[in-house]
Amino acid sequence: MASQDLLATVVGVEYKKKRFDKLAVRREKRGLANVELVLGNARLFVLQAPDGEFDQIFILFSDPWPKKRHAKHRLFQEPFVRELLRILKPGGRIYIAHDDPNYVEQIREVFQSLVASFVFHEEGVEFTTFYADKWKKEGRSIFSFSYEKIEDGDLGREFAGVPCAIPE
Repeated sequence: MASQDLLATVVGVEYKKKRFDKLAVRREKRGLANVELVLGNARLFVLQAPDGEFDQIFILFSDPWPKKRHAKHRLFQEPFVRELLRILKPGGRIYIAHDDPNYVEQIREVFQSLVASFVFHEEGVEFTTFYADKWKKEGRSIFSFSYEKIEDGDLGREFAGVPCAIPE
């Protein structure tokens, strides 16, 4: 068995074309054959993913939409998290990192509403991203934590009706 066969498939979803193109160049330069890139909206990607498809999901520095009137655009809302739960395998984890303490609090509140389905883990993962490095240089705190799926359940498909307009 080739060592490539032992590698996990990594799927990266990026909404911004310029960032997507940079990722594609890096993937090619590093010869990362196990990395698939998707240019698109993570909300729509998640809706199309099969049940129990993922062992791990990493959501790093999603747009906080800091203005109150824009909060409806935030990625972490209960219907989206229910979809994450649907596509995550039992025992799988969702790893989250962010620098905005207000958004982190909202994320934790959303997961708290689904407490029967997740176990919170204070430890996240060590990672290096453009934004992690940028925020650290600016002296911002980085919050990194995870949630482990503990049960399967029929959570429905209510996410489809949630507004998810993202300006170009």
